[in-house]
Amino acid sequence: MIKTRGFIVRSALIFALAIGFGAFVYADELEESAPSAGATVVDDDIDRLFGTFQPEPTTPVEAAPVRELPPFEGEYKLLISRPIYALFEPETRTQWIAALGELHTYYKISSFPRTHVFTMEQVNSVLPNSRDFTRRFGRQHYIEAARKLGATHLLFQEYQPNRDGRRTNYSMELFWIAENATVVRGTVELHHNDFENGMNSGVQGIAAAMDPGAMTAPGMSVGLWGRDQRVQEGFGNALAQEEQFTSEAAATVYASVERLINRNSGLLGLQYGAALLAGRAENFNRAISHLEIVLSRSGNHPALQLRMAEFMRGAERFPDAMRAAGIAAAVPALNIPANIEVAMIHQAQGDLERAFSTYNTILESGNADGRVFFQLAVLSIQRNRIADSEGYLSRAEQSGFVLDDEQLFEIGSAYAAIPGQETRAIEMLMRSMGARQANEAAWRIIAGIHERTGNEQARADAYVNMFRISMHGNSGRLKTAGGIYERLGMSDKAKDAYSLFLDRRFSDTEVSISYARLLFNEGERGCRRIPDVLRGLDTIPEAEELFNLCGIEIRRIREDQTLAAMKLSPLMLTLRITGGVVAAGGLAGGLFMNSRAESLNEEYRDWDGEVMLDGTNRAQTLDGVRELRDDINAAVFWRNALYAMSVAGLTGVALTFFF
Repeated sequence: MIKTRGFIVRSALIFALAIGFGAFVYADELEESAPSAGATVVDDDIDRLFGTFQPEPTTPVEAAPVRELPPFEGEYKLLISRPIYALFEPETRTQWIAALGELHTYYKISSFPRTHVFTMEQVNSVLPNSRDFTRRFGRQHYIEAARKLGATHLLFQEYQPNRDGRRTNYSMELFWIAENATVVRGTVELHHNDFENGMNSGVQGIAAAMDPGAMTAPGMSVGLWGRDQRVQEGFGNALAQEEQFTSEAAATVYASVERLINRNSGLLGLQYGAALLAGRAENFNRAISHLEIVLSRSGNHPALQLRMAEFMRGAERFPDAMRAAGIAAAVPALNIPANIEVAMIHQAQGDLERAFSTYNTILESGNADGRVFFQLAVLSIQRNRIADSEGYLSRAEQSGFVLDDEQLFEIGSAYAAIPGQETRAIEMLMRSMGARQANEAAWRIIAGIHERTGNEQARADAYVNMFRISMHGNSGRLKTAGGIYERLGMSDKAKDAYSLFLDRRFSDTEVSISYARLLFNEGERGCRRIPDVLRGLDTIPEAEELFNLCGIEIRRIREDQTLAAMKLSPLMLTLRITGGVVAAGGLAGGLFMNSRAESLNEEYRDWDGEVMLDGTNRAQTLDGVRELRDDINAAVFWRNALYAMSVAGLTGVALTFFF
């Protein structure tokens, strides 16, 4: 077997050597013949299958021409977007950039000439949930919102923080709605420790594209944020938690930042943000106070005057509100929104005819938008012209205006004041509360409607809902609801109301007795719960009666036993008085001797080691030092003795409580 294998291997080697020698000998002939035969077949096949290769032209193809936009003539109606987080990943630590960036652009750009900026609240009315910073809205969402508001332009903002956590790429794009084209787009690198200068660079690019006079607008030279990044982050991140424009959410956020604002009252950006926040919280006096500080340092800023008119109307300072609206109305770009505010002031004063006349003037100018039609709808309800109201609401919807919760509440409130429109009022008020049904003001109006129409059960239900929203402010209404249910024979609902009242640690004797009475009707099972309900009330006759009916023994301490326990024997009384006197005297004497020992010790320490025979200070003579040492020892002895006497006296007093 081994010989066979060796033979095969040797044969293979000899064959390989022969092939290699032949290739070496005929290499030149193969080299000459191979290209001609191979090239003809392969090239023909390639040309037949793919065509002949053509080289690129030497002259480059011209790029498509860039579209040149005509200059914008007229007045800007600008929607400013909330800055959108550009990365598709959860955002945790940089929402402050969006919150402050939005405030920054609102303040600066609203001061530009021939520019009206729609408020954040108006934007939210046509783009629901836009205040939730965890949601991402694209440019197209904001373009559609701008069309609904009748905006001419959109400022779309995006930001992308760098991985180092110290810089952010922040872009601003001015988009022309009618032309469906971008006017200008720029990106700046924001250094977080120099946030304001970075934002100013971006706004300057927008200003140059909008109007030559925008660069010298009053707001452009005003500083807003300072240099403390911790303050900026704290304020911005708090604003981002508002999530929705409701008075409750705004009040919560305002309370969380009020101390920060007070500590940094010189920062105009914080004052501006606080004014808007307090206004949404319907704390109009606070809003006015903050905005007055902003106005005092902003120069001629009519858009802020328009905001001031709104806050003063809310605070019922109608003459001041009218004066501020008049300042804003003198600016052509703000004339329509300022006249809407004037009409709303008349409306708030109850002068419905003048309000209607002002709105009609806006309609005749041809510049009415969905907000005007909405206000006319509310005004028509107040004037009891329901058919006109429906027509105006229809026109508002046709213009793209979307009714938000606040506007539904306003319509419902208007219907509630008109007799015969109660059903429509309740429908609108319920819609205004959405899925959560958590608007105390809406439930209050609904409860009033049911009280007026005599629907007691529905009124009690409204009171229960009000208590669930605000316990401390509505505990009395919950008690009333329990009484209503009880009168209507709805025992289970009455027990639920009373139980809810007591479980929330509210105390009321009538509620406890009423609840215990309902429990007694359940029999033995209810009687077992009565002691807990009536704890501490067993001396009241109604409670005592219920205990007796349930067969529950009331444990009481007898008066003679109490007095006997409190009465002391003459010996114990003498010991208590004597011990108290000794303790007080010993403590006072011990403190006195302790202070004397300390003063003597200070005098003793004055000796510097040199003996002075004629010195006046005892510490400078040898005899004086010995005398001082004896006095110190005596003071310490008496101090300790008096403290011991004080302890003995306290011990005597303590013994009288055990014997």
